[in-house]
Amino acid sequence: MTVERPNPQYAVLMQEQLGGGNGELKAAMQYISQSFRIKDPEIKDLFLDIGAEELSHMEMVAQTINLLNGHYVNNTEDSKLYFDLSTPGPSHEAPNPTPPSFENPRR
Repeated sequence: MTVERPNPQYAVLMQEQLGGGNGELKAAMQYISQSFRIKDPEIKDLFLDIGAEELSHMEMVAQTINLLNGHYVNNTEDSKLYFDLSTPGPSHEAPNPTPPSFENPRR
């Protein structure tokens, strides 16, 4: 999908598709939560796969909303952050790793 120019009014309409009563979030959560009750491994996997696909739809809808609101979406930075968070490093390899400390932004 290509967004030629910002259109905040359309972005508002797309919000319903993202998290509304019949949106992508609801669909993903339904498939994922239903998978917890399924005993058959193949059917459970199918439901989890469909739930993951719905989550990818959420990502596409969210990116479209950002573009419609005039925000540049930097996939390179997002990919770098994901790589940084998912790659083992010194803190993962330490015998007693300590979590990073964060300042409370409300102080």
